[in-house]
Amino acid sequence: MIDTSPRRVAAAMPTAAHPDAELIRLGNLLDRAVIAENREWERAGGPEDDPEADAAYGRAEALGLETIAIVYAIEKHRALTLPGLLTKIRAIEYCCGSDQITELVTANALRPREPGDYTTDVRLMVGMLEDVRALAGLTRDMSSTRTASADRRPGA
Repeated sequence: MIDTSPRRVAAAMPTAAHPDAELIRLGNLLDRAVIAENREWERAGGPEDDPEADAAYGRAEALGLETIAIVYAIEKHRALTLPGLLTKIRAIEYCCGSDQITELVTANALRPREPGDYTTDVRLMVGMLEDVRALAGLTRDMSSTRTASADRRPGA
């Protein structure tokens, strides 16, 4: 799991002179948006005839649109530093679902180049994501970015 504790975030806060200041700011917004969206998806998991679950579902859908708008803004920025790249990885994890990425990484590690494996471009992309995480000293556990609505997001 990427360390997003207040101490770590404060230490990583860019100054105005940081080349990826805006990208990192958007990443911090993304982290908060994903938490809020996940909270509503959890509330939406009640019985079908539960009015509160229905209301939570509507709120989660609306929050998902706000979250994906942040992802689109992140997409428009070019990352110039490792913190900027990590922000883009978090956006990818939101769009793909972190468990899908972990599955790809595991498939890569256990069976690279076997018939039926993922295509070369996917293996290269997943390897690149893992390389960036390794450079940053981070682990593979990305569960904090996973949302219950992975199949409902535009462009996912």
